[in-house]
Amino acid sequence: MSIIEGVMRHVQSAQQSNAKSEDETQVPLQPAVTPVWYKLVVVGAVCFVLGAVTAKALLVPVKIASLPVQQAQNLVAPVSVVMPVNSSPRPAVAVNSGKEDGGRREVMAAVDAWVKAWSDKDMDNYLSAYAPEFHPPEGLNRSEWEKQRRKRINKYGKIEIKLSDLVVITQKDAAIVEFVQSFKTDVFSETGLHKRLELMRQGSRWMIVNEVSYKG
Repeated sequence: MSIIEGVMRHVQSAQQSNAKSEDETQVPLQPAVTPVWYKLVVVGAVCFVLGAVTAKALLVPVKIASLPVQQAQNLVAPVSVVMPVNSSPRPAVAVNSGKEDGGRREVMAAVDAWVKAWSDKDMDNYLSAYAPEFHPPEGLNRSEWEKQRRKRINKYGKIEIKLSDLVVITQKDAAIVEFVQSFKTDVFSETGLHKRLELMRQGSRWMIVNEVSYKG
């Protein structure tokens, strides 16, 4: 018998002796231990699920970034509603109608004729610029007032009258003209006299119904 065979027999007899002793001795059962490979499988499954979710979340920005800029903005930006705006211009509203402008021109023509007749000492045309209902100042009647005006105007050799800062207001058949009057003769001159004429339309003419003078 060789050394190897002796060793093998010795081992077999030891194993039989151990098996017999294990049968005679009751060993308490140990709790089942989860195999390592099972734990690895569970961990791998969890990691796979988490990886799939993460990959899906990461792919959305990448997809948007790969689109053209305008499409990406449409996907990300909130939708805004723009209401249509009526951009058509409003029709212009005329401040003064053609009739009012014509009335102002007529009023100014009447005032110019009044100034010219006064400067030329044309007393008939000057006095005819005043309406029959004109109330003369200083409590005079019409006849007395006309006599006084003829005397005062005719005593001057030359008369020069200028109007400035004119304001004309018309309303239907009534008008008001305000201005600053400059009066100059060969012996007398006056500047800075403010005057207001109130006129009424009498047929085809504008005539003076009231005249007020005051220093500014």
